[in-house]
Amino acid sequence: MEYRISEGILTVEPGEEIDHHRAEIIIRYTESLIRQRRVNILIFDLEKTVFMDSAGVGMMIGLYREMKTCGGVTGIIHMHKSIRRIYQMAGLQRIICCYENEQQMMAAVRQEGDRNE
Repeated sequence: MEYRISEGILTVEPGEEIDHHRAEIIIRYTESLIRQRRVNILIFDLEKTVFMDSAGVGMMIGLYREMKTCGGVTGIIHMHKSIRRIYQMAGLQRIICCYENEQQMMAAVRQEGDRNE
């Protein structure tokens, strides 16, 4: 797992697998960072992730809700086909958008912000 924070943007790279054990660790640490560092944007970078079970889905929903409560935004970048299947089956696309890369996500976030002003 890797975490990067820059200018209110937290990028989480979960690693190859997001199972029950890893999801719990990610939730605890990420929630702490969101609260302590005043994160505005949470990015799940799934470039290296090839497996995710229902615990991973639950983790993403829970952290999405945490961000929404704080007025923040959550997105996913670099999603593999193997993860896209569970993403779609779980209906995550209705609440967490998926982007090709960070630049595409940030452009969408800026555009949404412009519309809300």
